[in-house]
Amino acid sequence: MGDNVNLASRLEGINKYYDTRVIMSEDFYNQLKEKYKFAIRLLDKITVK
Repeated sequence: MGDNVNLASRLEGINKYYDTRVIMSEDFYNQLKEKYKFAIRLLDKITVK
C-alpha cells in the first residue's frame, strides 16, 4: 500500500488509543489557516513508521 494509506491507518489506530474523533498529522496542521487552529490541541508527539 502507499505511504498515505499507511499513515491514515496508523492515525486511525492512534485515534482509537486517545479516544478522539479527529486526529491529524503535523503536516496537515501546518496547512491549516490560522482561523481554524483555535479549537485544536496537541495530544502528543509520536513517530509513525
